[in-house]
Amino acid sequence: MKLRNDSLQRALIGFLLMTAGASIAQGNGGAASGAESADGPSPETLAACATCHGASGEGDRTKAAPSLAGMPAWYLDKQAEAFIHGRRKALKDEGGHGEEMVRLLKTMDRAELAKVARHYASLEPIPIESEQGDAQRGGLLYRGRGACINCHLQSGWGAQRSGAPPITILPDWYFIQQMRAFRQGERVVFGKGHGGGSYREHAHGHSHTEEEILRCMIRAASRFDDDDCRDVAAYLQVLARKQELARKQGSAK
Repeated sequence: MKLRNDSLQRALIGFLLMTAGASIAQGNGGAASGAESADGPSPETLAACATCHGASGEGDRTKAAPSLAGMPAWYLDKQAEAFIHGRRKALKDEGGHGEEMVRLLKTMDRAELAKVARHYASLEPIPIESEQGDAQRGGLLYRGRGACINCHLQSGWGAQRSGAPPITILPDWYFIQQMRAFRQGERVVFGKGHGGGSYREHAHGHSHTEEEILRCMIRAASRFDDDDCRDVAAYLQVLARKQELARKQGSAK
């Protein structure tokens, strides 16, 4: 895969020189240790993604980049397509980092995009952390007014069939930001996107069209303000800690 942006290429060369000899997937329980294997994305691609999302997929709030580690490949793949075809917008408060990512995604072919999705899906999930909010109230909102439980399930892990990703491994700041974007109509472009594709299709094993899924998400987000979202994030942290404990107990057996 060859990147076409000269300035980005120069930045990546510097990044690769600084990180030469380091393992991209170190400390992830052995996942994706062969970063240069035939099944994985190229080192150049991984370096480009790591510039904002981190070498272990941990993300970087200063670059408006959420953690991607452990996010299902089907969801990452779907979001990449949405960005490329103009069906998902970069947000105004991302400081231009979203637009930069879209330009990068457009340099990759379909096979490379799928490899990137599989790579991040193979990494150890990073549980959500939230220092604010009322977890008890957040649980009531999650199960009640927001009806989040209907698609994201009791565990918060979601399901491909409903098009719902795990939300217990998203940073709290990102969760709040994206809920606000849904609520204010800044995240989604309905109809045919730039370059092809539309939300009026059954795809990725979903039981609903993309448009149905997203309109449902917009309705749910409209029932919350930022304070509500902080409470829900606090509740998601409770779920995340339970999941993390279960993973550690499972790996110890």
